[in-house]
Amino acid sequence: MEIVRELLSCACQTAWQQICQQLNYIKECEENDLTMWRELDFLRSQEKDISDKLNVGTVRHGKRPREEVTNWLKNLEEIESDVNNLGSGDAQFWSYYYSRSKRSKKTVEILREVKDLQEKGKPFAQGENLFIDSLPETSPSLPAPTLHGTSAERKKEEILECIMNPEVGKIGVYGMGGVGKTTIMTQIYNELSEKKVFEIVIWVTVSSSFNEKELQNKIAERLHCQLSSSADLMSRAQVLHGAFRRRNFVIILDDIWNRVSLQNVGIPEPNRSNGSKVVWTTRFMDVCNSMESEREIKVEGLTDEEAWSLFKDKVGADDVIMLTEIQPIAKQVAKECGRLPLTLITVGRALRKAHQPSVWRNALQQLKECGRLDYS
Repeated sequence: MEIVRELLSCACQTAWQQICQQLNYIKECEENDLTMWRELDFLRSQEKDISDKLNVGTVRHGKRPREEVTNWLKNLEEIESDVNNLGSGDAQFWSYYYSRSKRSKKTVEILREVKDLQEKGKPFAQGENLFIDSLPETSPSLPAPTLHGTSAERKKEEILECIMNPEVGKIGVYGMGGVGKTTIMTQIYNELSEKKVFEIVIWVTVSSSFNEKELQNKIAERLHCQLSSSADLMSRAQVLHGAFRRRNFVIILDDIWNRVSLQNVGIPEPNRSNGSKVVWTTRFMDVCNSMESEREIKVEGLTDEEAWSLFKDKVGADDVIMLTEIQPIAKQVAKECGRLPLTLITVGRALRKAHQPSVWRNALQQLKECGRLDYS
């Protein structure tokens, strides 16, 4: 019987506590309502501050919000939805005590969620931890062919010296197609990426089919920057320009055929203040002039000895190329390649271990008809 009395006592006590709780909900309904609206207004102010900072970061600097921030905004939307579902609270509605108690209870639950979200939103409203870093920590390396000839090594060092010179911001590397400009710049790109002297190192192949929007897309991809496909050119340029802000960078634009407007694309003008560089390769000195280069470096072909050595190496059979009936033709073929490494490599591989003099004579005739093979 004692156990039964204890059970009944506990049950009565629990029931009484629940009744008191319901009465408190009814009595404090207006107070809970006012508190909820007051705290909700503060939460909305936080949301405005956060949204303003997100807008600046995404539109002007090309940054991406962290997942925690996105979830915070979604949670606020859910709270707003719960508030809207509370009802209008007219006189007839409030005359029903059950409904009054139910609303007050729900208000207290919302208030608890509001305060919890306020606490989580404090660092976001202050601009902390809003964004994922818009740039990867390292630049991906590129396959780098071997440099051929002492001249190429010297040009590489000369270009690197210009890049490290604080007085030089724009560098034009020019020379005929196939002379080795891209090979030299590929090795420089990999060295700069590895040494991390610059915060951003970007390689973009431009080519003759240049399109400003396509160039913007390539740079944005490297920066992990979101560009709207429907936005106008200058709006996209503004986003890219912001993504570079306060970072020193090197951009290598390979194979430019016509002037590229850095402003139209969104690339900040390199200068001593920002410590940044824009380097391009082109076949034409006129392009360097139109781009207002501060230093122009001409890449020239191999010496005759270097060209012949490279050609023999790619043909790959001294017992063939040194044959009495083939050697004179082979030397003429190498000469027709114009001391251009890429042409020598391409033609040499095509004639690799060719034993028939007729094959060599035919190749020589084709080279003469073409004047010179033109490779970029």
